[in-house]
Amino acid sequence: MVAELERLVNVVADLQAASHAQSTADRYIRQWERFVSWCAAHRLASTLPVPAEFVMLYVADWATSEPAPAHSTVVQALAAIDWVHAGQHLDPPRSAELTKLRRGVRNRLGVAPRRQAAPLLLHHLVALGRILLAPTRAQIRDAIVIGLRSHGLSYGEITALDIRDVSDVTTGFNIRTTRRVLRIPLGEDLLGLGALLGHWLTIRGSDEGPLVCRLRSGQNVIELPISVQTVRSIILKWAGRAGVDLAHGTVPEPAESLTLMTAALELTPSSVRNMACIWLLWAGALRSDELVHVRIRHLAFDERGLTLSIPRSKTDQAGQGMIAFVPRGEHTETDVVGAVERWVELLRTAGAVDDSLIFCPIDRHENLYLFEEGPDGTQRPVSAVGGPAVTRMLRTSLRAAGLSEEAARAFSSHSGKRGIATQLARSTTDISEIAKVTRHKSLQTAKGYVEEEQRKTTSALLKLDL
Repeated sequence: MVAELERLVNVVADLQAASHAQSTADRYIRQWERFVSWCAAHRLASTLPVPAEFVMLYVADWATSEPAPAHSTVVQALAAIDWVHAGQHLDPPRSAELTKLRRGVRNRLGVAPRRQAAPLLLHHLVALGRILLAPTRAQIRDAIVIGLRSHGLSYGEITALDIRDVSDVTTGFNIRTTRRVLRIPLGEDLLGLGALLGHWLTIRGSDEGPLVCRLRSGQNVIELPISVQTVRSIILKWAGRAGVDLAHGTVPEPAESLTLMTAALELTPSSVRNMACIWLLWAGALRSDELVHVRIRHLAFDERGLTLSIPRSKTDQAGQGMIAFVPRGEHTETDVVGAVERWVELLRTAGAVDDSLIFCPIDRHENLYLFEEGPDGTQRPVSAVGGPAVTRMLRTSLRAAGLSEEAARAFSSHSGKRGIATQLARSTTDISEIAKVTRHKSLQTAKGYVEEEQRKTTSALLKLDL
């Protein structure tokens, strides 16, 4: 009986903890740890209950630091201290002086938002689509290595080629080696090597240097040739993925080379995932914590579009559930439903089940992580990643699409929700209809997403002949 009562006490604690969203609890924990560290640094005890004077000193020190925190961050820190006390059934720190200090901090820091996420708009999606639907630089380089090998070049000849050894002629390219001149036509080559070479030379953007060079993880060119071992590894890697039994050192037959090059130029799992998830983040007006918890069973496709079930969110902790519908698009670069369908099909091929998350981890070798070992030793679908991973994915994709590092930093996982609201406002959609898409219960909250756009389109100054 004692053991059973102890178990129920733990259940009570777990249910009480569920009164807050997990993301909110995580933020409170981080804020409390910051307060404890500050107390330790100033040789103050952080034992509960914490004196209101300690909290006042902490807030005063933080609010006058450089750079000063946002007012909302200070409010969150104070809420975290209250939350920890409530968890131990203690009264939170309170005093008239602390209340007065809080008002002063509010007036000193100001309550206006410091920074809003840049809206993700249709033209961003088009640029992203063109990049994510195209082979990466590494894929193009690998396909060229396979094509050059199929024309009889040795591993050493491939690594020794310089851009100056390639001559652009009317009908294609001439590649000069120590033994011969290799002629690569533009349109008649079954492997399409000529078109790939033309694209690759544009990417290289140089008049000299190794033709087949190394690449950084971000696909940036390194002016160093790949090694003989790398050439061998590239050919064997794609032969393995394409299911071609290629003996070591063998020159692939034309049909084998075509199979290998086709495999090398297929869309990578990360490109398919990123496109599907970014598009769904935008069209579904999702928060990051909603996106990372979407499972295959939450998606329903039909001829008209995609119905997404959102079982729980920041504004729906009771789990009442919400529904979002996304119609099919006419353009490949912006067809949300087609992008999600393509990704779900790839997930299914990799062994995903109905309970698998659609935003799954992918390593640098393009391996999908769909399952993990549970506490009982059995395999279960992998747990959801943190919301910040969505922001990293979005910024990395935008940089690949041509945005600068600084410009990409203006975007976050909230850019999808803000972007769809802004795009609808530009199309003169009524605010009540926008609120239905963004699932805002308050029209005033929904207006906050489009106020900047409305100022630009409804300003009275536009009536003047300026």
